[in-house]
Amino acid sequence: MNQLINTILDTRDVIFFVLNDHLYRTISLTIIGSVVGSFLTVVVHRLPLMIKERVVCDLADFYPELLVERDFAEYIKGTNLGGFSVAPCCNTLIKAKHNVPILSWILLKGRCAYCGVKISPRYVGLELLTAVVFGITSFVSPSKEAALIGVGISAVLIAIAFIDLEEWLIPDELNLFAIGFSLLAINYSIIDSSIANAFCAAITTYLGLSLINITCNKLIDKPALGGGDIKLMAAMAMLLGVINSLAIVAISILTMMFFTYFTQKKAEGYYPLGPYLAVLVWVKVVYML
Repeated sequence: MNQLINTILDTRDVIFFVLNDHLYRTISLTIIGSVVGSFLTVVVHRLPLMIKERVVCDLADFYPELLVERDFAEYIKGTNLGGFSVAPCCNTLIKAKHNVPILSWILLKGRCAYCGVKISPRYVGLELLTAVVFGITSFVSPSKEAALIGVGISAVLIAIAFIDLEEWLIPDELNLFAIGFSLLAINYSIIDSSIANAFCAAITTYLGLSLINITCNKLIDKPALGGGDIKLMAAMAMLLGVINSLAIVAISILTMMFFTYFTQKKAEGYYPLGPYLAVLVWVKVVYML
């Protein structure tokens, strides 16, 4: 028992030593970023499925006549964020030696270890992106608290960007994480604010952006923002403030319009704004740390 306690204490000392040293902290969080990136590939794929399953269950409870048993069985798979990873091409359980972030993809030359089918580079791309983002965030952070909260916010923003890009959806669960990290930043005095001011900023931003949406609906019969966009910026207003949040929304919309114009995409509906918001919010967060 004493040996176990000593091992735990020694491990704790090593962790604190690494976190308190700027260079070691940056290297460690960069490596951890690749692991988190691997998990985010799961989040990006499974979280929207979980939300859809929840909607179908609610529909079955309140409007059972709208669903037949075949439809229910088709949509309800019991998706969750736990369990082992499976190969997307053949649904084979991936062994640990084939699931090392970045390295496994390189050694396997971008192919499935079990069926040989080429694996999409989006998986290793997300791992690389998260590692780089974690490294930059840690490098500019003046303390271990700022670094840990910063990489936490970064992970949430990356997940939001990719989910919105693929599904046109910003899950409430991720916005709640954004609120949590914002409150932690206030608690550890990373930003000069208070809990009361943070909630006032969130409410003001939410009401302001909702008013913009109502106005756009009246003028052009189309909302300027999605509900998830508004909730995200209300959550980040707790950290960034009202003015910064509104400015980020405006710049994101202009950037999206510029990009869609020069890529000659036809405006046949809505475009996901989440990726633009996530990038600009991350830049501002890194600047504030």
